[in-house]
Parts: sequence; structure tokens; C-alpha cells
Amino acid sequence: MHTYLTWGWITSVLSLFIPILGVCSIVLGVFTIKKNKTTAGTVLIIFSVIFMYLGMTGFGSGFFGAFQ
Repeated sequence: MHTYLTWGWITSVLSLFIPILGVCSIVLGVFTIKKNKTTAGTVLIIFSVIFMYLGMTGFGSGFFGAFQ
């Protein structure tokens, strides 16, 4: 029932480290909107874009660099 939403959030968080996965989470957000869950889908898309941007600007390398 919440499959699109669950996988959307998983791929959204992973897009912090692998930015191309942000595209998958945006598509899953659109599918969530089509399932009449407009607010949840819109929030997912917004956070996916933000996480994808952070992933492209080096969040993953900065995050793991702090552990060295």
C-alpha cells in the first residue's frame, strides 16, 4: 500500500551518497501523488531534490571524511 512512498524515502536518503538515485525517488514521488497521496508525494519530491543537490555537492565525502 505504501510501497512507492517507502521506496521513495529509501532512495531519497541514499541519494545523499549516490545522487542519481534522486531521480528514482522523484519518480516514486510522482507515483505516490497519482495514488491520491498528494501531500506525501509532494514532500517526498521536495526532499528528494534537496538530498540530490546535497549529494552532488559532496555530502557523502564530507560525511565519511569526518570519520577519518
